[in-house]
Amino acid sequence: MSPSTLAPPSKTLVQTGSVVRTVPEPPKAAEKSDFVVTPQSAPARRRLALPLLIGLAILAVAAYVVQRGADRQDPHYARAVTMIADYERGRLDSEKNYGHPVYQAALGELALVAADSESAEEAQALTQRLESLIAEWRAARETDAGARAGRDQRERSRDVAFFESQRSSRLNPVEQHPECEP
Repeated sequence: MSPSTLAPPSKTLVQTGSVVRTVPEPPKAAEKSDFVVTPQSAPARRRLALPLLIGLAILAVAAYVVQRGADRQDPHYARAVTMIADYERGRLDSEKNYGHPVYQAALGELALVAADSESAEEAQALTQRLESLIAEWRAARETDAGARAGRDQRERSRDVAFFESQRSSRLNPVEQHPECEP
């Protein structure tokens, strides 16, 4: 089998010593295209270009709408939500202290949200929710404080009665215990 039968027709074989290499042929001069712009082919290109331009315009409008519709929150609202989320992360509802300064700071941030902002309604709803949670928490604390005061008063009166009985038994010691008699 000769080396020339193995090479593709567009390559030339060159043998140097025992190595046979293929050398590509130099590129040919560009041939002229058979396509000629005629008055009949121009409208065909225009018919193709018009739908292409319309498609690009629709794509550009869609990209603009998506970009404008992206979640653009007011920075004060976003900061308030982040502060609250950071504080509440990992806490049960019973462990949340609505008297904590983070809630007051969040309310301050929510007060700075512009009225014409896209987040204005959400900020107002969050403000109302926080204010109601804080009011409920304070009412529960006051109720707990009242119950704790009543419990403390009962314990003090029980202790006073106990100490009074101890004092009276020391003043009037009982010599005989009837329950110990045979």
